[in-house]
Amino acid sequence: LRINLGMDSAEFRNGVKRVNRGLKSLKQTVSAIAKAVAASVTAMAVAFGAAFSKITTSMDETVKAAAGIGVAVEELAALRHAADLSGVAFKGLQSGIGQFSRNISDAIDGAATEGAAALSRLGVSLKDSNGNVRSTIDILSDVGERFSKLPNGAIKTAAAMKIFGKSGRDLIPLLNQGRDGIRAMTDEAQRLGLVFSEQAGRQAEAFNDNLTRLKGALTGVLTQLT
Repeated sequence: LRINLGMDSAEFRNGVKRVNRGLKSLKQTVSAIAKAVAASVTAMAVAFGAAFSKITTSMDETVKAAAGIGVAVEELAALRHAADLSGVAFKGLQSGIGQFSRNISDAIDGAATEGAAALSRLGVSLKDSNGNVRSTIDILSDVGERFSKLPNGAIKTAAAMKIFGKSGRDLIPLLNQGRDGIRAMTDEAQRLGLVFSEQAGRQAEAFNDNLTRLKGALTGVLTQLT
């Protein structure tokens, strides 16, 4: 009986050691998993924050640009997507559409400007059947249709620069898409949810302004401490 008890006791101790080793290994595994999950969550949070900041900044830029060139926010947001697909920088689009809008206004008012004259020569309707000025996208689509049929070269570039200003040369890849191509890209922007209202843009603008104020307040505190 003593021999059996001794053997059983030894086997029990060995079993406890094996269990402890198993628990230690399990603890290490769980710890490694927890660290990996924490790192993944942190990376996701950082990526989401960066993406969110990028989106609000883009919306803020679009709202400010739309106000500066006199174009609806929704239209400029849709055209921005079309420009991206055509390899046109937003600054070039902003400058070109601004000059385009001025030439449309001059042409409607009958002003004798070079840009208005170039636009009139294309034979594009600036007003609808009710006498209202057509949307920028509609007029641009018709202008693009005319440009898509012109051969690439000095004549096309000169015409683009007269109508869209210095950025006209950069807008040629977008104009070459023609009416259907421009429409397809702006419609795609709608489907992808890239088009937003002026109110949403204003909210993004206010959000960015508050972030700027917060950074300014922190900088002020550090300045006073320094």
